[in-house]
Amino acid sequence: MILAEKNNARLLLSVDNELFQDPGSSWTTSDAIVAHIPLAGGQNYFGAAVNPITNRIYVGGGNGLHVIDGNTNSLMGSFGLGIPIGFPIAVAVNSRTNRIYVTNLASGTLIVVDGLTNGILAQVSVGRDPWSVAVNPETNRIYVASGTDDPIAVVDGESNSVISAVSTAMPVHISRCT
Repeated sequence: MILAEKNNARLLLSVDNELFQDPGSSWTTSDAIVAHIPLAGGQNYFGAAVNPITNRIYVGGGNGLHVIDGNTNSLMGSFGLGIPIGFPIAVAVNSRTNRIYVTNLASGTLIVVDGLTNGILAQVSVGRDPWSVAVNPETNRIYVASGTDDPIAVVDGESNSVISAVSTAMPVHISRCT
């Protein structure tokens, strides 16, 4: 899973929770595993995102959110999101506002987390099976796609409310906005 890209370099997280650089890229000085970072729960890690400003890596899985310090490649902490194991599916970061967005497949919500305190700021109802999430930091809009036939929910990052829905002919997957 690609966590971040910089100057055509890729930082990746493997299914074994290993942080490594894509061979041939120039993120670090070697093309090898950077760190093995054990995460609580040990299973069901689906989504991850990086805040390049704070250099924190956020991994959704188990039943919570895990925060990794990108400077030391060490686990800073894990905290529960109050959802069943395996249901934090996608993670996105708005580096301008330092907000982390985690989809909750079980309840059809988007969980908004403060990147400074790791506290939950809001839970926004976004429809059935929110499967992927992307952030546009320029507009402070968050886009949540469903794994079923629901439309894409457009969330205002200031008010943490759904402001519109974009209909699709079929389920879609979205990734980061640029």
